Amino acid sequence: MSVLRNKIHRLIHSQVFYVTVIVIFTVLSLIVNIIPETPFIIRIISILIIATFAIIITSIDIKRSTLKIDLDNLLDLMNKSIFGPDDQSYRSNIMIYSPKKNLLEMKYRCSRMKGDLDRNLDIDVNKYPDLCASRAIISKSPIWTNVAHVKGHKELLDNNKVSRSMKSVFSVPIVNKNRIIIGVLNVDSNHTLNRGLTD
Repeated sequence: MSVLRNKIHRLIHSQVFYVTVIVIFTVLSLIVNIIPETPFIIRIISILIIATFAIIITSIDIKRSTLKIDLDNLLDLMNKSIFGPDDQSYRSNIMIYSPKKNLLEMKYRCSRMKGDLDRNLDIDVNKYPDLCASRAIISKSPIWTNVAHVKGHKELLDNNKVSRSMKSVFSVPIVNKNRIIIGVLNVDSNHTLNRGLTD
């Protein structure tokens, strides 16, 4: 069993693993761009596939600070693969969860967040339990919502801590092999859900 574990460990640290990730993203990109009206369920499944890789990669990155992979670029690739290379209405990020502080800290973000108010956002889950990312942590399940009437969002908006263009968010909890939450993958949009992710 330990031999198999070592082989798996070596695999996920190899270049082959990352090439495989790129191939999967490329295939997803082809699906989205070849089929004009990609169904909502396909997009959600695609995001969940990405989240699976985010779980693996983020887990490794937490253990090994020397991991040579740029998750910011990986998030850019995810956006282009799922939403198309020219769609600028979606952003994505990964927040790392600190259970002792009950705090979500922004660690990775796509290039579209460059210069945005919330590119370094931290979320106190105790203070803002109704935010999408907090709800994903609490429920341990994917959550998507429009942000307009979410309790706590207006306060962050008024304090210039979140982007004013953000209208909806989809959050997927990232867990390790022991089912312990270590972070959240967020995808937000400047569309409300009845126009954006649900198309």
